[in-house]
Amino acid sequence: GDNSSESLPCEAAAAVAEDSLISIVIPAFNEGDAIGTVIEVALRDPHVEVIVADGGSIDTTSMLATRAGALVVQAPSGRAACQNAGAAAARGDVLLFLHGDTMLPSGYGTCVRRALRSPDCSVAAFTLALTPRLPGIGLVEWGANRRSRTLQLPYGDQALCMRREVCCQPGSGPAREWHAYDRVERGGCLYVSPRGADGDSTRLPESAW
Repeated sequence: GDNSSESLPCEAAAAVAEDSLISIVIPAFNEGDAIGTVIEVALRDPHVEVIVADGGSIDTTSMLATRAGALVVQAPSGRAACQNAGAAAARGDVLLFLHGDTMLPSGYGTCVRRALRSPDCSVAAFTLALTPRLPGIGLVEWGANRRSRTLQLPYGDQALCMRREVCCQPGSGPAREWHAYDRVERGGCLYVSPRGADGDSTRLPESAW
């Protein structure tokens, strides 16, 4: 989009401080295999809360998420509905939408807060990194990361971050991944951190649940 138009107010960016609370929203459906570790990694930053919006899991997702230190809220089925429910429960000035199998990189909190202090930055994301290293997975990463940096179109697997006022209002029912590219188009640029968010390459076909 035209990154020079409709820049976000400087006051909003200035409100993001080095210790601003980040609300990490994890839409979840049967994420028991990884959810505990994902939450533990996220909570290494002292100024975050983790909200797991469970869209009807029939495994141990809710129990393991609670045990790991997350707030669990029940939500209708579907990623968009779960994201809305999680955002409605969030208290932070910054929202970070994270898949239930994606590990955030070390120092992610500092990176996100600094990026979102820029009044021109409406969305921050991380470089896509996938494991295990299946055949052809490097090409998938290359394509996704090139799309993010050249077209300003990130994927949800890249852990999308935005200030609260940039995010869709709870209840509006975004179709997928909060239409982060719409936020970039209307509100400013996308910052893609060189740090990698590690996703599960074996679950890519499930990304549209």
